[in-house]
Amino acid sequence: MSNIDLNNPPSGHSFKVNVEKNETEAERAVRLTKDLLLFLFASVFIGAIGWFCLTALLDTTGKVSADDKKWAMSFLTAVGGALVGYLVRKQRHALLGRSVTGLKA
Repeated sequence: MSNIDLNNPPSGHSFKVNVEKNETEAERAVRLTKDLLLFLFASVFIGAIGWFCLTALLDTTGKVSADDKKWAMSFLTAVGGALVGYLVRKQRHALLGRSVTGLKA
């Protein structure tokens, strides 16, 4: 039996090492439930803050100060940038045949 030096592979050859945990159906169900609940909570939280920001920006009564409107605009810009980044990343991975979550497609 010959030994292979992994620090110096033969020319024209490469190697990959991959360690994956075997996930049972119960573990998968728990992980997906946690992911879904976290996504829903984050969506409601971001949506509520976004709603407050929109009402601040669209205020015509004069009760909202200019500084509050600047803060609201900054938050909405950040949320918009995050959404665009998420969608671009998802589209890029779909074009390359990769899964965004790291799971096999």
